[in-house]
Amino acid sequence: MTATTRFRSKAGLTMIELVAALAMFVMILGILYSLVNAATNLWATANNGQKEMETAERLLATIEDDLTQAVTDNGSVTNTLTGTEAASFVCTSDFPAGDDSVAIFLRFARPALSRVNLAGMDEERRLSLDAVFYSYYNYAVYRHVIPLEHQEEEEPKALSERLEEAQRQTDFSAICRNLENDPTGESLQSEPGLHSCMARYVTDIMIIGSIPYTDLEESLQTEKPEEDRNKGDTLLPDSDDYMTIWANTLPDRIDIRLVIQKADDWVRWRTLTEKADAESILAADALGIQASRRITFTTKGGSRLP
Repeated sequence: MTATTRFRSKAGLTMIELVAALAMFVMILGILYSLVNAATNLWATANNGQKEMETAERLLATIEDDLTQAVTDNGSVTNTLTGTEAASFVCTSDFPAGDDSVAIFLRFARPALSRVNLAGMDEERRLSLDAVFYSYYNYAVYRHVIPLEHQEEEEPKALSERLEEAQRQTDFSAICRNLENDPTGESLQSEPGLHSCMARYVTDIMIIGSIPYTDLEESLQTEKPEEDRNKGDTLLPDSDDYMTIWANTLPDRIDIRLVIQKADDWVRWRTLTEKADAESILAADALGIQASRRITFTTKGGSRLP
């Protein structure tokens, strides 16, 4: 074997082989980068949606906790007043989405909470019940727990009247605007009650209550103005489901559905809804996280105060 033959047997890669190997390496890197990028985007999307889902589930769990402890005054055992125009339980889906005014879509009473701010209220005159309101303002859901108080030398009042009075005396618009700018609620220290923003970017709320028609007729006050005590639109013929219930008895169950937009999709959703054409509306409906829950009341048809 000559020196030239030994040299050729130990030679490295040719230029063509080197270029081919480098091209394959670049292709493999490109495939790996695409896979990693797709996985990262998928994780980010799932994580972003998870945050909204957790917010929705937390809101529904809070509503369920409040409603399962709700009480109504469907008798006259605790007061001398009968035939009042007010209602001790109200739920409705009949309000405009995103309207600048505050809409109360749930109103009822529950046992008093210990952490509610009394704001100068005489604790000895505080009743054992709190008024609970859920409001909707500027695509956000707020919870208001307001302590009920018995004034000195006051005539006995029905629970429904106390709830009506608490709603009239509370400036929900000012409270919601303050919470919109101050989520901690520090600016509401002088306001009696417990007020909090439960969820933002809520673009749809649907509440359907099921109540026997006989209970509905007995509990709704006929003297209440029709626009204020609307029985609600029956969803199915001869069914017990209503989109609005104004009553002095609890329903059998309530179904709640929420749609919460992701923070990244919020501007896009607003843009699509403002266009108002069919294609844009369909695209807007495809956005958002949906969450729903059925809440069944432990005492069918309502509960009577002791």
